Amino acid sequence: MSVNCARSSDTMKCLTCNAYREAGNDASIVEVNRTVLARAESGKFPSSICAVIYQRAQFSWTVSPSTCTTPAAWNKAKKAAEEAVKKGSNKKLNFYANYIYPSWARNCSGKQRVGTHIFCNVGNANVANTRWRQEPAVVALLGGTASPTVLATASSTAPNLPVRRPPPRATAVALAPPVRREVAPPFDYFTPGFFMSESTR
Repeated sequence: MSVNCARSSDTMKCLTCNAYREAGNDASIVEVNRTVLARAESGKFPSSICAVIYQRAQFSWTVSPSTCTTPAAWNKAKKAAEEAVKKGSNKKLNFYANYIYPSWARNCSGKQRVGTHIFCNVGNANVANTRWRQEPAVVALLGGTASPTVLATASSTAPNLPVRRPPPRATAVALAPPVRREVAPPFDYFTPGFFMSESTR
């Protein structure tokens, strides 16, 4: 088995690669992608899942994507990606590894630790749109019918796309030690040494 995590428009592949590279076996493997969903619906970041993940200077692994050759690790990441979609946004726009303290962290509110990552918000994580729920792979995974809120949002943003109601929340996936990363707050620019945690991998 060999899966290349280079830039893609395949929603579930993007999420699986992000879980695999951003969290590895860490207990935060689901939450890192719930942050992707929070960004997609915030109005402050791209509105599609893959565009959020591959946005410049945000997820460090996308600078030099690797290939996954371990079926067990890929399957674990895939289950975590599906879990994140079923649970939905965690309303946290940012996160960083607990062994570093980036300068922007002092302005990050609502801190919550999951595994070795601290999740928080620089600014507000308001819901501006739910377009990510209309991506075909998400619709196929969630099934059902749309809630009135999702329908109302969909009708004003993408009226010709199907929208579905998510199933009841699933239980969280908890795994163990990580590939360490941090995610920058909105609009940080890519500068040398930006991804501090890269040197500790």
